Amino acid sequence: MYAFWMRAERFYTFWMPLIIILLLFLAIVFVFAYSYMDPRKASRKYVTWGYLGLIALGAVYFFFGHLEYRYWVEQNDYISPGIRSFETILGDRDHRRPVDRPVIPAFRFLERQSAGA
Repeated sequence: MYAFWMRAERFYTFWMPLIIILLLFLAIVFVFAYSYMDPRKASRKYVTWGYLGLIALGAVYFFFGHLEYRYWVEQNDYISPGIRSFETILGDRDHRRPVDRPVIPAFRFLERQSAGA
């Protein structure tokens, strides 16, 4: 379950934002390439179909990823992020985040109590 949770979290907090940022950057490149290319050249069609293909691949990846990890989205609303001593931003751990430190030992104490019972 832990490995699934980490894969789902990585999908939603790293891969999805990264691909969206990349596609937005490529959209700017596409607008410039499309507007400055000669409409009669085949390269304009290749650029257009290439960009549309990348958008389609991204959409398919998001769709199937969400089908696989939608359980994480449902359960994430009930999980308190205060039990972590870090925050993940685009896959990188940010340890500078102010954390409610008393929550972490209290949570671990409750875990030990429930495991012992």
